[in-house]
Amino acid sequence: MCSSDLATGICVAMLVYSFKKYVKTKQGRHKLDAILLKLPLVGKLNRKIAIARFCLTLGGAVRAGVPLLRAMATGAQTAGNVIIQDAVQQVSEAISTGSCIHIPLEQTKQFPGMMTRMIAAGEQAGNLDAMLEEINRFYSRDIEYSVNKLTKMMEPLMTIVVGGIVLFVLMAL
Repeated sequence: MCSSDLATGICVAMLVYSFKKYVKTKQGRHKLDAILLKLPLVGKLNRKIAIARFCLTLGGAVRAGVPLLRAMATGAQTAGNVIIQDAVQQVSEAISTGSCIHIPLEQTKQFPGMMTRMIAAGEQAGNLDAMLEEINRFYSRDIEYSVNKLTKMMEPLMTIVVGGIVLFVLMAL
């Protein structure tokens, strides 16, 4: 092994180690999650997954009779994204001062308008848990559709990559 290969390997290992350490910090996790939500193809998918997890947990907790603020905290933890967690924390603070759920949800600008309108309807009708379940069902179907769409978009790319590898091997022979 050449000394430049060894140096390159050490540099790559140090970069990976540094990145993992940075992501474990609060600021690093916040930056990474913000980037994950803004990525061109998978950013919307990441947001939908976090929202679906949040709604599923919140709906189940509300249905089980857990106090709303505790249910919001539990739902935020299951979202899997610090940006969404922070937004839910802001909503929880607004709820503790007497606000409805849908108004601060909309003000955070982290949740889609359709979701906030459905939650508003659920609050007014008195069936918030059923509405959250419906939101989760909608996003689960949407996530499945988006993943299928991404998979179909990747098929031609993978064909080109495999074709390139085969061409490289043939040219090498």
